[in-house]
Amino acid sequence: MENAALVVIDVQIGAFDGKAMAPIHSGDDLFDRVSRLIAATRAAKVSVIFVQHCVNEGQLLMKGSQAWELHPKFQPDPKELIVYRRQSSAFEGTIYMKYSKK
Repeated sequence: MENAALVVIDVQIGAFDGKAMAPIHSGDDLFDRVSRLIAATRAAKVSVIFVQHCVNEGQLLMKGSQAWELHPKFQPDPKELIVYRRQSSAFEGTIYMKYSKK
């Protein structure tokens, strides 16, 4: 599985806190499942890639805002790739496409 990776998309504070948008349905279950997947992936020495949605100034997931930050339960290791996206796709227009061709 040398080319395998777990891609964790949009696990940002703003998606879970319920302040500016409805929180993700069954967020606690999602936390548990994603946490277990990340732990198992790391234990198997497979890459974990985090994708963060970035929007324009004044919007909910504005880069650098608290809502934009990855949720504290999902923190990348220093060696793990973080992809910043502005498109609706986690892949189009990001460095992920370059990384995924390796």
